[in-house]
Amino acid sequence: MAKKKRKKEAEAEKYEFVPPDFDEKQFLKDEMKATKRTILNVIYGALFGALAAGVTALTGFASLGLLMMIVGIASLKYVYPILGIDISKFTKKNWLESGAFFFLTFMAIWILMFNPPFSDHADPTIENYSVSLHMGDTNWTMFNYTYDSENAIYYWKAPDGSRLSDDLINLTSEVRISARVSDISGIEGVPKISIGSLNLQ
Repeated sequence: MAKKKRKKEAEAEKYEFVPPDFDEKQFLKDEMKATKRTILNVIYGALFGALAAGVTALTGFASLGLLMMIVGIASLKYVYPILGIDISKFTKKNWLESGAFFFLTFMAIWILMFNPPFSDHADPTIENYSVSLHMGDTNWTMFNYTYDSENAIYYWKAPDGSRLSDDLINLTSEVRISARVSDISGIEGVPKISIGSLNLQ
């Protein structure tokens, strides 16, 4: 047992780690190729993202933008050789990295182009409506837009429970409307609120 132990210790002492040859030039060359590929993916993804935003804005179909993203990722295989990138030694990891960089850049530009200040596709919102009527005296009566849960309708309601009608509006000497309007970048001019058959600014 003692001889075997000494023999193993001697073999362990003789072992010497020899690092593999490191080709610095080839390493730098590979890193430059990877950097070039990453920059190309970002520029290409940004270009497709901007085009997709334009197509979606013109047609109103977001599915066309997603289709352009798929086409862009698939076209990388043909664009690389044109730009002098050798894909003969590409691994699955390389393709996944390229697709990921393209996808993230595409989505960032596409989403950015669909929000202010570039564009605004959200519908305007109007809330906190109220109508005040001056009935010829010093008093004003305010009507709030109220929901009737029993009849499932909205109507203009005064504090005393009375409802606003076209006849009541025609009898008054002055009408004031207040409302909170947000996200109005798509509205031209002053928003109008319709009360019955009347359109008031």
